[in-house]
Amino acid sequence: MIKQTIREAIMDDSAIIPGYVYVVRDGDVIFYVGISRDPTFRLCQHLGIADGWNAYTYSRKRLIQDMENGADTSGFFGSQVGACILNNAPESLGWSFDIYEKEDAIAVIKRTNLAQAFPRMLEMMEVNWYEQRTIVENALIEELKPCLNSSNNAHERNIPEKYKSGVNLDDNAVDYIRL
Repeated sequence: MIKQTIREAIMDDSAIIPGYVYVVRDGDVIFYVGISRDPTFRLCQHLGIADGWNAYTYSRKRLIQDMENGADTSGFFGSQVGACILNNAPESLGWSFDIYEKEDAIAVIKRTNLAQAFPRMLEMMEVNWYEQRTIVENALIEELKPCLNSSNNAHERNIPEKYKSGVNLDDNAVDYIRL
């Protein structure tokens, strides 16, 4: 597993390809589980500083400075998880951004008993786990019960009170960039 802070992930220039499942969390509080070909770039999309064409629309270094200094970041239009990170800055810069690699994905499949339900799953994961990434994402959503995932999340999305500032948990809220 690749473990970074939000600060490190924002500044990470290494494209982690062919894509991975990622988790945004603060200790035991799980905010979001997602998948992307490039998770750190996807984080910047969540924050509203990158577009859908692999381009940054705002300086990553400047965003971190803005978050550290309490500057107004309300003009960034990303997603609910991005709004949660921005509205909880500067503390959120220390939150965790965990990227699950192949071995981690296989462990999720074993831990959640999907391997028993679908005996060929582990074999398929060994050949090309990227093709099974949505299964891993859904298994993690089921296991971790993130408070900001709306798709494939049958659990109540209870965000702890201390993180609620500026976060809209309405299922109809717009996630401006969906990839």
